[in-house]
Amino acid sequence: MHNKYLIIIFFYSIIILASHSIGGSFPDLARCEAIKNVRYQMKKIPLYNHQKKIRDYFVIDNEDFNKIKNYKWRLYYDKNKNLKYVLTTDKNKKTLFLHRYIMNCPNNMIIDHKNHNGLDNQKNNLRICNYINNNRNKKKCKNSTSKYKGVYWNKYHKKWEVSIKNKNEKKFLGYFNNEKEAAKKYNNYAILHYNEYAYLNEV
Repeated sequence: MHNKYLIIIFFYSIIILASHSIGGSFPDLARCEAIKNVRYQMKKIPLYNHQKKIRDYFVIDNEDFNKIKNYKWRLYYDKNKNLKYVLTTDKNKKTLFLHRYIMNCPNNMIIDHKNHNGLDNQKNNLRICNYINNNRNKKKCKNSTSKYKGVYWNKYHKKWEVSIKNKNEKKFLGYFNNEKEAAKKYNNYAILHYNEYAYLNEV
């Protein structure tokens, strides 16, 4: 019974690969693969460079494939955020980000990738929010003196300082001798005030 299920999945994948392609420069190569997950179905789509080699993949919900298939999607790397995104150019020669297009995001709002993966554009990973909430879900700064978000080494006091932004105002949460305890303090405050947008330190 198990082998029969595997055979069915194999032939299903072959059918998908043969019948779907992304519109653009390389329609013969940019094939779409359907991947079945425990909870939902998604499509994993390759992104090609000018040498027709795969640079990366992005994923979307099956139901969004027809909406995006006629665009020439390409990979974009945001150095400031250290994140990869998917974008294209629309008929008016304006940049169109895939995550904004899928969610029909208003111009005055932004899209937050819950898992910080800009190539995961399934709707359960995307949420429309304002700039403040998007920042609340960001990881720690690259040049931070601590491995935890919201925690910094204070040279003057020679302790770990904890601070957090709440509505664009920096709030001081205390000094700690132990870096991990400082991170826990940040987590507790973030959970209380940031709710589902809180990015928590792993402690």
